[in-house]
Amino acid sequence: MPTIFKFDWPYQVESSSSKGKWALYLLDVPTVTMHNTDGTVDIRRCHVERKIEHVNPLDNIKLNTKYTTQETVSTRNTIKQRVLFKRGTEALKIGEADFLRRRIEPHKRKENGVDVSVVTIGCVEKTAKCFSVTCHFDFIDANSAPMIDFRARLWNSTFIQDYSDVEYVEIASFGRIELDTSQGIEDDPSNNAVSAKTVAYPDRPALGSRPVPWWLILVSILIGLLILLIVVLILWRCGFFKRKKYGEPSLYRAELQHEREQWNQTQM
Repeated sequence: MPTIFKFDWPYQVESSSSKGKWALYLLDVPTVTMHNTDGTVDIRRCHVERKIEHVNPLDNIKLNTKYTTQETVSTRNTIKQRVLFKRGTEALKIGEADFLRRRIEPHKRKENGVDVSVVTIGCVEKTAKCFSVTCHFDFIDANSAPMIDFRARLWNSTFIQDYSDVEYVEIASFGRIELDTSQGIEDDPSNNAVSAKTVAYPDRPALGSRPVPWWLILVSILIGLLILLIVVLILWRCGFFKRKKYGEPSLYRAELQHEREQWNQTQM
């Protein structure tokens, strides 16, 4: 039976500008891999809305050809599209630098009894700019296992610059199955939708990784010398540095008394 699977892909963070910051940057055209019960494997490409704008549009991220499913087409056939889109790419870079940033406000969520700050970027929440991806299934065996493969990159700079103060950011993509009910298919629409979430945790710098300012070292040395001077003054006031020298009167009298005692003992 013909089946259609549609995705809403969050490729940019929603903003007041026509171009937002990248969220999930799609590197390749998604594919459907069907493992049939007879042991055969079928691979089919999905349809991406405005593919030239949404699939690796900056054209500066190299794919690993060992795993890529990017279709190989003649440069002659695509050069016109790339040139037409070049202006759009340049405008995008200017837009990213100049647009008025609108930060998605975090919300509190209780996890393990603790309130954490979370930001959700998604199509349903209307906090992301999205485009549609459509995958077609002509026939699905009863015990087959279809798999839809998306290859994308999490755009680190967006989350480091804007959301480094939250516990994590979750990027939600939404998918749904559409069946042709005119063929007499009995369908339960309650389980035809699914949401997949990509979680990004901020990479906070480790303690002590930043260099210590020179003025802080100088102040620490001066404070240490001041404490040492105070200790020395206290000991001096308590007479710690005063010592009896040989030949002083008290010592002389003790030696004289000791000599007299020895002389008296010899006379007895």
